[in-house]
Amino acid sequence: MKLNEILNEGQDVSKLKTEIEQGLSPAIYDARGSRDHYAWGDLESLGWGVKHRQRSGRTTMEEYWEYTGPNTITRLQHNGMTSQMSAGDVTDTMEVDYD
Repeated sequence: MKLNEILNEGQDVSKLKTEIEQGLSPAIYDARGSRDHYAWGDLESLGWGVKHRQRSGRTTMEEYWEYTGPNTITRLQHNGMTSQMSAGDVTDTMEVDYD
């Protein structure tokens, strides 16, 4: 089983696609994958989430996600905050250490 299948077990991205297309603004967890919520990896699999990366150090990268789909989504952040996103909106940049 692939990692994204394990992380997204039980999540049906075709349902997510329908919710977005119908303008229901589904909640997207601010992570690559999640067992309990839709996440950026699900949007990426639909072609509506783009991960941007830029090297910022020897082992670090600056990363952020861009939403490119139709209608809006609701971004669920780790701190409990939510925000609406439309096509072209991006998440905050995070520095990730791959060491």
